[in-house]
Amino acid sequence: MKMMGSKILETERLILKPQTFEEQKRLWEILTSTYIPTDERLLINGQLPKVYSYYYSGPKIDIENWKSQEKFYKKKYSKEIGNDVFQWTIYKKEDNSVIGQISAQENHDEEKNPNNDLSIRDIGWYIDPKEFGKGYATEAATAVLDYMFNEVEITAIKTGAAILNQGSWRIMEKLGFIRNMEGDHEYQYPFVPYPVMCCSFDITKEQYLEHKKQKTR
Repeated sequence: MKMMGSKILETERLILKPQTFEEQKRLWEILTSTYIPTDERLLINGQLPKVYSYYYSGPKIDIENWKSQEKFYKKKYSKEIGNDVFQWTIYKKEDNSVIGQISAQENHDEEKNPNNDLSIRDIGWYIDPKEFGKGYATEAATAVLDYMFNEVEITAIKTGAAILNQGSWRIMEKLGFIRNMEGDHEYQYPFVPYPVMCCSFDITKEQYLEHKKQKTR
């Protein structure tokens, strides 16, 4: 694995840029916006979920308070971001607007213990709900997978999503990920007041490259 960091990636409609402090408020606005889920069982106590509800998995924080988040991001970006960080802000070429984030972070198990093999990564993304259904997540994820497997030379990705959140794991299937039924497990998202069942998806470098080959035939 090569520690090459988050270099700029470009697709037909998108530019993925290494993150800076400047766009964090816009990303926060996206994270804290509501969306209409495809499955009403994703409602939280009858209320529409926020983007962060089934995405954020870190320690519980005052995520709705921008002033609190601003301090965190100012501290984070006051120092140089190392080549071991693989995280991008997603921009639309059309108008240079920020529409989301994608990252290939360290992989952890169900108890949040880190995988000692850094060449096995996790992948996660979120997109502005106003841009749902346009294929942007698939386009951004494809660019990141190409980069991580071909240039960074990782060996595999292990990831997952709430089973009810089909919009997320259907993209994984489209990208060639294989569901690991034995990895299904309950998970307590910090901002969901009860545990939910999650599904696990894996893909190796060889499987990904073969999937891309099959698509071009």
